[in-house]
Amino acid sequence: MDASIEQIGKSIRSKSPKNGRCRTITVSPPVIAELRRVKTEQAEALLRLGVRQTDETPICMRADGTVPKPHALTELFRGFIRRSGLKQLRFHDLRHTHASELLRLGVPLKAVSERLGHSDPALTLRVYCHATEADDARAAALIASVFQL
Repeated sequence: MDASIEQIGKSIRSKSPKNGRCRTITVSPPVIAELRRVKTEQAEALLRLGVRQTDETPICMRADGTVPKPHALTELFRGFIRRSGLKQLRFHDLRHTHASELLRLGVPLKAVSERLGHSDPALTLRVYCHATEADDARAAALIASVFQL
């Protein structure tokens, strides 16, 4: 898909990516397996409604085959957070956590930037890279090892 769905108030529209390019990202085998399971379940449910699933069928659908509004997914996530007793978290915070953790784990900046769809890695650094005390201690240990201190 070359577009995303955006909801502002009650208005819904399809929009192109900010940088004008679509992207492909790699996901782990367990994620692929889960997506295939969901798509199989979805295909069976759609067939019961007399609808044939295609490659263009979105993965996020209601049981009646309609696509939920983007805000509905946000509300489902809010409910999940409340029920789980987790600290208040916005759906978009998952993107921030994903990027910050990749950078913390040493994934090259360019790879993280491309995964997020940023055309400029400097944007990724400004928004997602946070220095922590642990990072500072690691930096001190690494530089000490270089000089064998």
